[in-house]
Amino acid sequence: MRVSLLNLNLVARDAIGRSIMAQARFFQRRGDIVQIFVEQPPEDAPADIARLCRVVTPAALRRDPEGRFAASDLYIYHYGGYHGLMDSISTIDGGAVCFYYHNVTPPDLWNWEEDRPALRRGVAGVRLAAQADFVIGDSEYNLRQLAQISGAAADRLHAVPLPVDVSAFHPGPPAADLRRRYRPDDAPVLLYVGRMAPNKRIDLLVELLAAVRRHPRHPQPAARLLLVGDYDSAPAYRLVTEQAQARARALGVAEAIRFTGRVDPADYYRLGSVYVTTSQHEGFCLPLIEAMASGVPVVASAGAAIPETVGDAGVLVAPRTEEVAAADGSSWAGEPDVPALADAVAVLLDDPARVAELAERGLARAASYTLERYEESFAAVIDRYCVGLPLRVQPTPRARLAEAAAGPAEATPAEPAPPREGAPWPELNAEASITMPEYTVRSKLPLVGGLIVWVRRNLTSHLKEPYVDRIFQRQQGFNLRAAWIIEELTRRLDESQARGAALAARLESLQQLVADRSTGLEAAHARGEQTALALQRLESAVARLEARLAEAPRAADGPQAARADGLDAQPQAQYGINYLRCNLAVGGDMADEMALYRPFVSLFEGAAGPVLDLGCGQGAFLRVLGEAGIAGYGVDVDRGMVDVCHAAGLAAEVDDVFAALERAADASLGGVFSAHVIEHLPRVRLSELAALCWRKLRPGAALVWITPHGGALSPLHATFYKDLTHTRPLHPDLLRFLLEANGFRAVETRTLSDMPEELKLALLPADDADPVAAVLNRNIARLNELIFGHVDCAVIGRR
Repeated sequence: MRVSLLNLNLVARDAIGRSIMAQARFFQRRGDIVQIFVEQPPEDAPADIARLCRVVTPAALRRDPEGRFAASDLYIYHYGGYHGLMDSISTIDGGAVCFYYHNVTPPDLWNWEEDRPALRRGVAGVRLAAQADFVIGDSEYNLRQLAQISGAAADRLHAVPLPVDVSAFHPGPPAADLRRRYRPDDAPVLLYVGRMAPNKRIDLLVELLAAVRRHPRHPQPAARLLLVGDYDSAPAYRLVTEQAQARARALGVAEAIRFTGRVDPADYYRLGSVYVTTSQHEGFCLPLIEAMASGVPVVASAGAAIPETVGDAGVLVAPRTEEVAAADGSSWAGEPDVPALADAVAVLLDDPARVAELAERGLARAASYTLERYEESFAAVIDRYCVGLPLRVQPTPRARLAEAAAGPAEATPAEPAPPREGAPWPELNAEASITMPEYTVRSKLPLVGGLIVWVRRNLTSHLKEPYVDRIFQRQQGFNLRAAWIIEELTRRLDESQARGAALAARLESLQQLVADRSTGLEAAHARGEQTALALQRLESAVARLEARLAEAPRAADGPQAARADGLDAQPQAQYGINYLRCNLAVGGDMADEMALYRPFVSLFEGAAGPVLDLGCGQGAFLRVLGEAGIAGYGVDVDRGMVDVCHAAGLAAEVDDVFAALERAADASLGGVFSAHVIEHLPRVRLSELAALCWRKLRPGAALVWITPHGGALSPLHATFYKDLTHTRPLHPDLLRFLLEANGFRAVETRTLSDMPEELKLALLPADDADPVAAVLNRNIARLNELIFGHVDCAVIGRR
């Protein structure tokens, strides 16, 4: 089947451009012949798509000198506004015609008077849908608007939601440079992504920010508004931006609003605490999907197609007025309810559990807008209307080798291909036309010649026009397609010959390379023989040394023999000790360790995934998790430790903490616990560990790190230097910073493991009459706090 896709342009970054590219690739995979007709050169189109594009004027499309457009079996007219190629829809007399509707912004909702005539023409052009065999829309809302304007029958309307590539969007902390620039104080960020177009109601987003900052029950005085998107490429956008800035100054929130301009938004979504929109007209709203795919909860005014796109994965607030209908048939949603939206945003920002729930729903919703689902729905509609159309065995167009080597070629206006030297294409194309349009009925007879011409024309027209002309037109179309097939096959043959020549040159180069390597192998073989002789001499020397050692007297059993009992053959035992033995000898009691960890269990109650214990040791924390009925598993680099866990029936495995986290799926863990691990790690990897934990935790899940207290001297003489593998103590303030810098919120620190009172310095007997004793007691108390204070500390954060 031959398919023609038509639109004003093809911009790879916008929703219509993505839709056209998805359709082109879908048809190509089915073996169909695809061509894309546009009035403007494609922007940022991949090479495989750019090769399909033919830049034409409406007049050139009507002339169709090669007959490729007229020979199509399926025509898909993309409509996001009127363009000149739409006029050709009324000239098509064969194949199936699809009107693909992406919606038109109502003129009365636009603020720039000079743009309104084009919008009015765009609305009026929707009536062309009546000339199509069927209509596809991005949403049910689009189809309802189209039906109001065009009167198209409901049984010919089909909603197929757009495909969304969310591979570039994912939850996680924002890039450090963006965080420093737009969210330096970790304040809540209300995020909007899109053009500063009049229908988006940016002025109401400004009012929303002011209302959220001053909310009576859940005030968010530090909240910011980040507007990501184009604000200056069109007069209408500039006017909207100026009005929004003026409104912000009037409300006293101008310093809390930032415009980014045109950027790739993928990294910016992760700056948002909540995604907000007050738009009154949306045919689909792609940024909603991208926000949900980034793990950002959505709060939106429930107008236009927004409820269809969001479903139950966001907070939808009903507009405060009814939908507005214009005389031209266009319509838009009622006025958004800013106070109700502010309530929803402020309450959400104070409810981490609700944020986590919406983030999880959003991820699932975004994942449903797959290319596979789109193609399944799209194919069902296409097949319904294209049954019985010819399936022609024709080659898929390919670029020549030179074009492929040069990269994507710029699209050029559709003109007949230049003659190929020694090839009969001009003759074939000329002879393919058999209708003889230049033939005119004539008569040379005097006087009665004109009458004869009139009679011949009128007597034969009833047979010629409905039957003979159509037969010749079908034959001409077949001839042109056959000529095109021959040309394409010849081009492929030329390409194959060129590739064969290139492969022959490559083969010759490889043969030379093999010869060079053979010479090198011979030299290496000679060096290998010399090395073998050297090894033989070395082995002889070792044998002589072993013999001399055997004759030497053995040392008596003593400390060295006792140390040998503690040697560890495991690869991770870099310090020459059995780590488990060392831990049992100088470490704490299992019961004491479990008592120390038990207060942290409540942080993981109701976890929506397994809790991972990094550096689980002998399983003290896994045991207290088991007591509470919480699922968990541990990893440790020491085989002896893991064997103890297995003997106790605990889930544990030998693994490195970084490798174990990498193997876990993103946003899958219900919590991460790690006691006395981070002091073993190189300091340069601590931030990496925090970021990795954040990525693997589910939204709202807790992270706990326990380590010797780096703000006191007590760990140094109590525990720290009992372990050869410790590097240095870490201060709790540093750990708090590391977690906050990597996106954790509600970070807190706790002190653990008080030193026994009997170990502390004794105070002098209290004597109010002795000021020297009072001063000494204060100093002794300070020394006790420094030297005999808390041994451990914990830092806790939530994703």
